[in-house]
Amino acid sequence: MIIRKEVRIRDVIGILFLSAMIIFGLYLLFTFLIGIDIDKDIYILAMGILMIFMLLITMITSKNHVKCLLSDFKNKLNFKEICGRYLNSWAITIGVEYLLVGIFILINTSSANEILNTSSSKEMLYTGNLIINSIKVVMIAPILEEIIYRKVIFTRLAKKTNISIGVILSSIIFGLSHAKDSMFFAILFGVVLCILYLKYENILVPIFLHFMNNLMSTLILLVTLGKQNNEVTTVVNQNSIPYLIFGSIVTIIGLYFYIRYINKNKAYLKIDEKVSEINI
Repeated sequence: MIIRKEVRIRDVIGILFLSAMIIFGLYLLFTFLIGIDIDKDIYILAMGILMIFMLLITMITSKNHVKCLLSDFKNKLNFKEICGRYLNSWAITIGVEYLLVGIFILINTSSANEILNTSSSKEMLYTGNLIINSIKVVMIAPILEEIIYRKVIFTRLAKKTNISIGVILSSIIFGLSHAKDSMFFAILFGVVLCILYLKYENILVPIFLHFMNNLMSTLILLVTLGKQNNEVTTVVNQNSIPYLIFGSIVTIIGLYFYIRYINKNKAYLKIDEKVSEINI
């Protein structure tokens, strides 16, 4: 066994509270006692790292368990499947965004322009320390969120109800924890991450997909928006048709492969005994 004891939701809440208290104490120490003003993004990054460390200490018993986990991941990883899930997620995201912009152009052009020029991801990356924010998104978020939402919340809900309900509820909770403009995609993405966790019985697999998704999203933002951070995109009613056509086609294709993947792996959603076999 790789896990020393099952981590419960209240354990995560306790670790979150303890981490917040420790970081707040360090903030008071450096700011008021020593007089050193440290960027708040560094405290947030430190809190994420501390939470990961405390969660791993709770779950992992020895170095041998870590070696077994990594070896299992290396042997089981299907890179083709991971890339396919990333491209599928990307297609749905882009398709729905273009479709919504096309609809908003017809309804209210100003709203469409606001959507085109507003992005929670862009605001997050370009507000504060760019390097630290990128590390939080690419490195910290995949590890911390997969442990919390897949390893803890999904597993607990699945044991209390069944796997299918656990997948749905944990994915909804996962989606609600994200910004409103990415909530829908996070829910769909959460379902895939749950299936990967069930299928490979190794939390490193969904962590890897989550890492790849966040890495590529960050790189795309940096490349496409970095030189256009102050530019404003403006559309008029005539632009609605290309957006609607492209968005509809890409969304349909993305949803087709998404549903196909769910159906192909639906067996993993019906074996309730599978929950008790999952290891970190």
